[in-house]
Amino acid sequence: MSQPPQDRPQDQPEGRPQGGPGAQQPGQGGPQGGYPPAPGGGYPQGPQGYPQGGYPQQGPQGYPQQGGYPGQPGRPGPQGYAGGPYGPGQPGGPYGPGAQPPSGRPPYGQPPQPQGPKKRTGLLVLIGAGALALVLAVVAVAVNLGGRDDSAGGSSTSQAPEASKPSDAVRGFLEAVAANDSARALGYVYKPPSDTTFLTDVALQASSKIAPMTDISVPEVDQMTAATVPATFSLGGKSYTREFTPFRDGDNWKVYDGVSEVSVGYRRAQTLPMLVNGTKVEADSVFLVPGTYVFTTGSKWVSYGSSNKLVATEQYVSLPQELQPTLTKDGSKAVLSKTKSAFESCLKQHKLKPKGCPNRIDDTRGIKVDESTVRWRVTKDPFRNAKLRLDSTDPTVAEGTFYPEYRIKFRGSQNGRTGTVDSDVTGLYSFSAVADLSKSSVSVKLEG
Repeated sequence: MSQPPQDRPQDQPEGRPQGGPGAQQPGQGGPQGGYPPAPGGGYPQGPQGYPQGGYPQQGPQGYPQQGGYPGQPGRPGPQGYAGGPYGPGQPGGPYGPGAQPPSGRPPYGQPPQPQGPKKRTGLLVLIGAGALALVLAVVAVAVNLGGRDDSAGGSSTSQAPEASKPSDAVRGFLEAVAANDSARALGYVYKPPSDTTFLTDVALQASSKIAPMTDISVPEVDQMTAATVPATFSLGGKSYTREFTPFRDGDNWKVYDGVSEVSVGYRRAQTLPMLVNGTKVEADSVFLVPGTYVFTTGSKWVSYGSSNKLVATEQYVSLPQELQPTLTKDGSKAVLSKTKSAFESCLKQHKLKPKGCPNRIDDTRGIKVDESTVRWRVTKDPFRNAKLRLDSTDPTVAEGTFYPEYRIKFRGSQNGRTGTVDSDVTGLYSFSAVADLSKSSVSVKLEG
């Protein structure tokens, strides 16, 4: 069992802890596009293609594996801390009998006030009766106006619960979490965080919907010097055991480490949303109570992979290593479909150099081409076994490199003679597709 820090100067009063919780390059074509051979059948020597060395000896050898997220050098993952619930340097409690309130407040109650001389006058009696009636009226108004305050996010406002023993605090905390009562759960927590985005009733309900907390068991622990309180509970039917650190706060006991701070900044891209159980993450850390949390993007095209679930059962929690932006099946299908459509549109154009297309003839070597007769086709399917990857710096961009082989046919003339050219095209080895996945529909640009 872990022990919270116990070192304290001998004359140090018990109470508040000193620290407070507080690209792959596409294949390169030959220079300036490919060349067809000269028209046959008695023509003068036509334009020459590239020296027939064949295609490069080394074809596409696959694609480099996409760097995992985090892929940024120098961005360490979450580090374990030696102390408190939200950061380093926090003492672990507990504090024994007679500890002062951790906030430095004076003891509850005030010393008795000296009694003044009694004056039995009718005027004072009348004034006193009137003041009492006024106080009662104010109290009645306050009671009527108080009620339940359903704050943003669905949090309830239960009064701070009482826990006379360390185990009472732990048991009450877990039972409140299981009941999706965020206010009561946080009432058992020593100094809960100010960011309660994922500590509302709605957030707890979302976690319970995935894997409800059941079978809570906390043995009786009433020692005033107890360092830990063991607890067993189930999430979605799977049992977990954990030791919580109790903290004495005045006459009550609190749970010192009930809320976990989870660092997500090193996995959260600025261009790709991160949602936890459907709620958008707006900071580089999230605060969670024991439960189950699913990370999504809100996008049909990009997800956080199949290992996108975090089960928070301990104080120190880190994201699964495999949780990283991943192109979904729908995303891959959409990118390939858009790329194929754009490429086929390029092949249908009766031009030597279709605008924005990878198929082109830059130099006809003196042959005057009738472009209306130009016909493009491919002799090797570039989309067979095609692979896509997400951009390492922007996961809303997908890229792919494709390796077609072209053949061109057209009619042309040279030195007064006309004829037909029908030949393979050399010098064009690959093209790239860059897809924008940031919107509800995918758009693709061809390059190369």
